[in-house]
Amino acid sequence: MEKIDILANVTGQSITAPLLAGDPKAAGRIMKILKGDPHILSACVYRQEGSRFAAYQRPDLPLTTGGEYRWPLCPASLTPQQMGNHEIFRGHGIEVTRTLTSGKDSVGTLRIVSDLKGAYSQLYVYIAVAILILALTSLMAYFFSRKLQEFISKPLLQLADSMQRVTDRKDFTVRIDGQRNDELGVLMKGFNRMLSEISLRDEQRRRDREELELRVQERTVDLVKANRKLAQAELIARENEQWQRILLQSVMTGIFIVDAATRKVLYANEITCRLSGRKEEELVGAMCHGTICPAEAGRCPFLNLGERTDHSERMLLTATGDSIPIIKNVVRIDYRGRDFLLESFIDITDMKRAEQELLQAKNMAEAASLAKSKFLANMSHEIRTPMNGIIGFLELLQREESLTLQQRRYVDTALSSGETLLSIINNVLDLSKIEAGKMELSNTELDAVSLVREVVEFFREPAYRKGLELVTSVEKGFSSALRGDPVRLRQVLVNLVGNAVKFTRRGKIFISVSMEREDEDAVFVRYEVMDTGIGITAEAQSRIFKAFSQEDDSTTRQFGGTGMGLAIASQLVSMMGGTIEVESAPGRGSTFRFTARLEKPSAIPAVPGTRFLPESLPDRVSPGGKGDTGIFSAFRILLAEDNPVNQAVATAMLNYFGCHIDVVEDGLGAVDAWASRHYDLILMDCQMPRMDGYEATREIRKRERLGEGKSRYRRVPIVALTAHALEGDRRACMDAGMDDYLSKPYKADQLHSILFRWLISPSEGNLGGGFEKTALPVGMKRL
Repeated sequence: MEKIDILANVTGQSITAPLLAGDPKAAGRIMKILKGDPHILSACVYRQEGSRFAAYQRPDLPLTTGGEYRWPLCPASLTPQQMGNHEIFRGHGIEVTRTLTSGKDSVGTLRIVSDLKGAYSQLYVYIAVAILILALTSLMAYFFSRKLQEFISKPLLQLADSMQRVTDRKDFTVRIDGQRNDELGVLMKGFNRMLSEISLRDEQRRRDREELELRVQERTVDLVKANRKLAQAELIARENEQWQRILLQSVMTGIFIVDAATRKVLYANEITCRLSGRKEEELVGAMCHGTICPAEAGRCPFLNLGERTDHSERMLLTATGDSIPIIKNVVRIDYRGRDFLLESFIDITDMKRAEQELLQAKNMAEAASLAKSKFLANMSHEIRTPMNGIIGFLELLQREESLTLQQRRYVDTALSSGETLLSIINNVLDLSKIEAGKMELSNTELDAVSLVREVVEFFREPAYRKGLELVTSVEKGFSSALRGDPVRLRQVLVNLVGNAVKFTRRGKIFISVSMEREDEDAVFVRYEVMDTGIGITAEAQSRIFKAFSQEDDSTTRQFGGTGMGLAIASQLVSMMGGTIEVESAPGRGSTFRFTARLEKPSAIPAVPGTRFLPESLPDRVSPGGKGDTGIFSAFRILLAEDNPVNQAVATAMLNYFGCHIDVVEDGLGAVDAWASRHYDLILMDCQMPRMDGYEATREIRKRERLGEGKSRYRRVPIVALTAHALEGDRRACMDAGMDDYLSKPYKADQLHSILFRWLISPSEGNLGGGFEKTALPVGMKRL
């Protein structure tokens, strides 16, 4: 009984931890240690309410047909009366019940059933042996009682006393002393051997118990460590969950999770609640459609498309029924066989508002740019119209041979001032076109070296008057036949060489041309203009290529200028794919270098029927005096011009060249005059009352295609005369059907070039074009 009680206490202490942890497998493993005692039939652990938690039954005992333990070995549950600390003997077994505690609290019950049949059998054997010995002794005593009573009674009493001590005290260390060779000695030796075997068995059991206790202790330590690790893992998990919640609540992005199967919201952070105007408990469990998504039920734009991710602009519904623009990112997540939608979004209300403001600002800027362009076009027209009269009449007056020397100086000065004013107007228009992004470069064949020579020839006379030497240098082997925009390239060279002439008092000006580098289809040409002039300070060099910038105010007063030339040159060089730079020091002159990307000449022939509007063509005949004007005497010119001053300038120049002129004041008169008689050339003003020059030209071209009018057998050339000087005006003239373009104010040599190009060059063998001397219609006058 004491052994079973000790075994119950040890087992109960070891099994308390698995019972608290709810781990029946661990409890079962601990109870399997009871296999070491074959007399333990079963051991059962019951929870506090009486249900069986774990059980052990000796392997050789059969189970019931239902796989259950046989009662009373290990019932499925205990009643409250069966629980507690008690012992019950049943047949050949004993039931020991002990309460399991953790601290002062009862956590369960341990019930051990032990088999006493082995003990009884051994006891029966011992009793039988004792009875046998007693019978033999009695028999011997009967025969030798008298003679051997003292010799036999003493050892028997000693043996009986030893047996009594073993029986009463369970002390198997008792031994019977005495060395006898008779049967009684054998009996005593056998009794001592029996006690020794029992003692050895008890020692083995003690060692087994100690080993069991050691194993239980080790397992308990391992279990404690495992429990500590489990507790630490649970603590880390709780901390991670807390950090995760803090992060989700603190980010500036709305986040919510939706069950893809039910469309219900499972989680919503603070930003989502604040933007939607709802509390978290109102959102969690609600259907996403109609609550935060405007989509109808069953028509989720993300789920119906079957995509795994989505990043697009959406709308977020609020509790008030309003919609907030958002950019939403949706990711489908598969977690333990279920699909969830992790949706995050940001509020773009401010962004949308900023977009609207930017759009309004863009529209206002475009309107301002359009107004500026219209203003510049109108100002150009209004300024160029009187300038045409001023420069035109001054040039005609300059050609008069009867002027005195003083009068000629006055005329030259006035004409030079007018040309300077016209140059300023052109610079303003070029700068405005560049800033508006409307400057376009042409791509025609050019000679890079001839351009330099033309510019040098243009400035040779001003340089000669100041005593300056113009020197040009061309790299040996340089191929000058290229493609680009000769007008804009010439404009940059004219600006740089003109500045060199203007700011140099003595010395020379050096202009060089070389190839900087070459690729497959283009050449980067390097131009360099070096002078010995006044130089530029380092501070001024940082802003010299900005509009309206010069070195200082004294430079403007001494040399004049607006400071736009270098700004325009810098922009043009950039448009030509190059760079411009300057090296200078005060009193040591300046060196301007720039590069231009020019394409290599192409062997592809021009497309038949394609015409290019010429920017500037060299004069084939230079009008010098009356001697070269007779070549135009056989041609009749129709002038359509409403401004009296421009009429007077044009007619005076045409008369100077010997042309026959008819003048009309609007487009309707031009169409009627063309229909009435043959003209070799029409000079058409673009801005006229009743019908402008564009409409009149389109009407004439239409009638030519239909075969109407006197000019049905020949397409009459029409040259635009306009004070508008923007690139779009030139294109508008060509689109209307005009053949050439002459911008006001124009000079006599420019008009002479137009006449020569369209009257002499196309039919040099037919100088007597002829005209009919018929009556002029109303509104026309012959000059």
